[in-house]
Amino acid sequence: CKKYVQCKDGETVGELECSGETIFNQSAKYCDWSSSTSCAATTCPKRMPISSPTASIIVTGPGIPAGGIESPSTETSGYCPYPCPKDYTGFKTRPGTQCKEYILCENGNLVDELECSGSTTFDQNSQFCESSSSTYCVPTTCPEREPISSPVEAIAVTDPSIPVGGTELSSTGSIHDCPWNYSGLQAKPNCKTYVQCENGEVIGEFACNKDTFFIEESRQCETTILRKEWSCPQVSYYPVRPTESLITMPSPTAAQSPTLRTRRPTIPKPTPMPSSTYQYFRSYLEEREDMIKSVVFQSNGSPSTAYTFPDFMSSLDIVVSQLPADKAFFVGEGASGRLPKLSGMEYGLVNIAAFLSNAMEEGIRIDSCDEWNTDSMFDGLREKFPLSNACGQYGRQYEDEECPEMEPFQCPATTMEITAVDGNTEKNAPPFTCRARIVDDGREIFPGYYDSVDYAVIQSAYANTLGRTDIEGCCWWGRGALLTRGRCAIGKLDKYLGQGAVERGIYVYPDINFCTNPEVICTHEKTNELRWVLGMLEWSDRVESYADLNTGWNYIDELKKFV
Repeated sequence: CKKYVQCKDGETVGELECSGETIFNQSAKYCDWSSSTSCAATTCPKRMPISSPTASIIVTGPGIPAGGIESPSTETSGYCPYPCPKDYTGFKTRPGTQCKEYILCENGNLVDELECSGSTTFDQNSQFCESSSSTYCVPTTCPEREPISSPVEAIAVTDPSIPVGGTELSSTGSIHDCPWNYSGLQAKPNCKTYVQCENGEVIGEFACNKDTFFIEESRQCETTILRKEWSCPQVSYYPVRPTESLITMPSPTAAQSPTLRTRRPTIPKPTPMPSSTYQYFRSYLEEREDMIKSVVFQSNGSPSTAYTFPDFMSSLDIVVSQLPADKAFFVGEGASGRLPKLSGMEYGLVNIAAFLSNAMEEGIRIDSCDEWNTDSMFDGLREKFPLSNACGQYGRQYEDEECPEMEPFQCPATTMEITAVDGNTEKNAPPFTCRARIVDDGREIFPGYYDSVDYAVIQSAYANTLGRTDIEGCCWWGRGALLTRGRCAIGKLDKYLGQGAVERGIYVYPDINFCTNPEVICTHEKTNELRWVLGMLEWSDRVESYADLNTGWNYIDELKKFV
């Protein structure tokens, strides 16, 4: 049961193998933990030899050369100017491509062109490229229809005194993009652009990404394929109130120059909406939620409680759209596929699989937000766990791990008193703690070690493998999906998404200072999201950007080669 095959109409179309300690579960149709299923014995089926499913069909008859010719395809070949059926929304095989290419239609209009990779072809039923022969391709013909207009056209302003585009005019008879006294986001006429309003004034103008439009109902850019009957509504412009002006300009005197008083924006910067690549990427994962939960989100054979699929998806939204461009989690955005017109999404899927496999070995495996004390020493039969392991384990000194000079974002080395939420439940070792040195009557009170035989903490000057006997400044143990450690990683989390990001107009966690209390990652009301976000940030920052200047090896290029 370590290996399994994919069959279609009695033919093998794929051979696969379960990873790690999983085996194939015939009932569930996916690889499962051996503790959750049993291997059912199978025998080789007895059957007559059959012809290849891809054999050419030979046609004979008068006027046909000896040996016959391949039956012509019923699928239309050549140029098809309007491949989308009228009013159709969804994916569809492109006519004349033997199901190797497919298109995305919206209300009968062509939105995107894509191509299946390798030997896969587009399956109209599953709406994905599947491992199957072209024999199973359902022929399509070029729809017969009249030329059509763009799915979304700019709506013209009928009042001749109002210019198209909505630019502000002079104070007399001028117009605005914002309703009176309104604060929030407001669409412009073609729904491709929108403005941010504060008290009826424009304080920012934005454009939606390709293939998305600003939806008034949700106040964000979306692909309209998800909204079957949506159309860009008529947007009105709003006259300026005669007594109000955004800019106050007092009359200058001989000794006074004109001064300007402008209003400082106070509304958080709008969340940039992901492109269609990410939306397809997200849908692909959501459609496989049950399989991912049963294989990935498992701790010791049971569903993880510390790491869940909904929190994983909401965190992915954040690290794709809210981080700086060079730190955003890679989902294939901006990458061309292996073949012309092929989406780069497949690179993103392999990248997320690599990330999750690492998370399974770190936080998910122990079902914990905090790193455990595991770097033990043996004294005879006694296994001892130094409490100073909070400072670092297996040769690492977390407090000393600073950021590169070009990104000096590490948290300051300060003294805090923090206790972790989770401890080593397998050995019953207590959670990590950090605090200042304690001196009583001139004698230091050491944290000591945990004795797994007596199940007790023994206070003594017991050093860890780094020689540390204290826990002062040792608050930077691992946390989150990858058990991310060190002052640099936590400092970057604060700089990119915490209080340190507010100055850049990013309001993801504006109330959290991760440097003054890194354990908030495991105690905040959004902890289930934060533990994913921290791991994904470390992955994008440390793994995706990795490059060896001596050999020229870099992660993204090698990822693409692997795919």
